Amino acid sequence: MFITIVVYYGGQWNRCNVYENYSVSGISVDMRVNFNSLVSLICEQLELDESVELSVLLDFGKSNVQIVVPIKKDNDVAWYLAFVKDATSRHPLVAHVSVDCLGMSSSSSSVQGNVDMSLNIDVCKKAENDDFRFMSTDRSIPKEIVHKACTNLGVNTSYQKAWRAKEHMVKILHGDTVELYALIPRFFDKLVESNPGTCTALEMDDNGHFKFCFMDFGASIEGWKYCRPIISVDRTFLKCKFGGIRLTASSQDGNNQIFPLAFAIVDSENDASWTWFFEKIRSRFQSELI
Repeated sequence: MFITIVVYYGGQWNRCNVYENYSVSGISVDMRVNFNSLVSLICEQLELDESVELSVLLDFGKSNVQIVVPIKKDNDVAWYLAFVKDATSRHPLVAHVSVDCLGMSSSSSSVQGNVDMSLNIDVCKKAENDDFRFMSTDRSIPKEIVHKACTNLGVNTSYQKAWRAKEHMVKILHGDTVELYALIPRFFDKLVESNPGTCTALEMDDNGHFKFCFMDFGASIEGWKYCRPIISVDRTFLKCKFGGIRLTASSQDGNNQIFPLAFAIVDSENDASWTWFFEKIRSRFQSELI
């Protein structure tokens, strides 16, 4: 099985462990490739020196300081490829050498051509300019993206294309909403496994679509014993693709501070969702409430 990985090269590391002034390319590798073969493949396709050092940026796009993990042996390569199998662009591979790469000028012109043709934000085919990189906290609207593309890259693009580019980058950075909802059962399993006493619940509708979910931590149950015997509930609207409502239950501890007890996500605020939430709370705190 082959997957495509994003490679940054030709740049420099600054004092904050951030790789700067780099070029971007993408290569297709076999999932079974070993370390030496991967280095040879990168050097051959990117025309780099054989003394290349490989490392991974684990938190690219989420902070100004990168967490860098070196890749030095076969086990490191196997871990990395399995790690980025479904999210290659979020964790780029850095191929750093002490000399300038041989084909940088031609690569840069090719990259600019790809940008001129389309703003699909295909990170395997074109560079991400430092002044035109989407961070996880970026709130640019399509109109601002059109302006950035024109002033920083010299590319004229339409509002619709900028909107699609923004949507694509948000999906790359944060994941697909549908896929994230599908991960809830696995998340709950790990939550219960790592937090003894934690309770979770997930309810689907007749079509197998998400309806309600509930969770409270074991630590909240233990802490409730030392709180005032009053539970306050509240709700807030979720501003995501599918909307929904978040319900919360909290109390007040001995220091008069808010103490969270339980959380739920429901499809809408109605009698059925509130009743379901209250039933879950009662089942968890019944002995203390009676």
